[in-house]
Amino acid sequence: PILPLSLSLSLSLYLCFSPSKKKKKQPPWGKHTPAKFRLEHTLSAPLYQNMDKSAVLPIVLIRHPYDWMDSTCHKPYAIYWGYSSSSLDETTTLDQQQRRTCPNLLEESNKTTTKPILVSYGVGNVTYETLAHLWNQWNRDYFDSIAYPRLMIRLEDLIFRPQRVVTDICTCAGGTTMTMTTAFKVSRASAKSYSAAHAGHDGTDTITAWIKYGWIRDWKHFPERDKRAARQILDRQLMEDFGYQHPTTTTTTSSSNHG
Repeated sequence: PILPLSLSLSLSLYLCFSPSKKKKKQPPWGKHTPAKFRLEHTLSAPLYQNMDKSAVLPIVLIRHPYDWMDSTCHKPYAIYWGYSSSSLDETTTLDQQQRRTCPNLLEESNKTTTKPILVSYGVGNVTYETLAHLWNQWNRDYFDSIAYPRLMIRLEDLIFRPQRVVTDICTCAGGTTMTMTTAFKVSRASAKSYSAAHAGHDGTDTITAWIKYGWIRDWKHFPERDKRAARQILDRQLMEDFGYQHPTTTTTTSSSNHG
């Protein structure tokens, strides 16, 4: 089955006719669960219980890390800063002041000390050295895997070239797309408006996404210390292979330690 790790992509792929007819909105281990836990965790819904995980083609959307960090600060979901190893509650989420200094890669009291985060997954809690390390590791788990096939798609390509991207994915998976021009329509509504997890939060509609990603962004609202830290932390190979660039900083430093 074709199993996207994105609701917006899963809705698009309903235009793809696959011989298996088993398209689901996410893989059986969950769209947020790190790939390394794919065999250890299964979603509770009955339709996922007996799925053969070795027969799954996960389709992973990767997003520019600075955009992703910015979005995560506005809606952290199950990501917590300043956590205690012995307790985890809503008081550990970002307050308004912290949101203004996103992405909080370094401790306020010591500008050279990284600020750890905790992520509450269905499989359990996992800690990361910083939010940027989370982006590295989560994407690297899929990028490096040789145990199973997978596709990694840039969110930016899906936004600006949706029909071509969906058609290529469908063909790769052995399916065929609708041939009628009218069959493929770009919805102006946010895909996340269909998700209960996003209830009460406005998603990004198509036109807003075109405007947002169509401009050169410099993330000026990110503190200089965090932009310098991100340049050191973010995975160089992932940045280069997916065509992502760092914003300029007051003092340009060398790139990251990966690759």
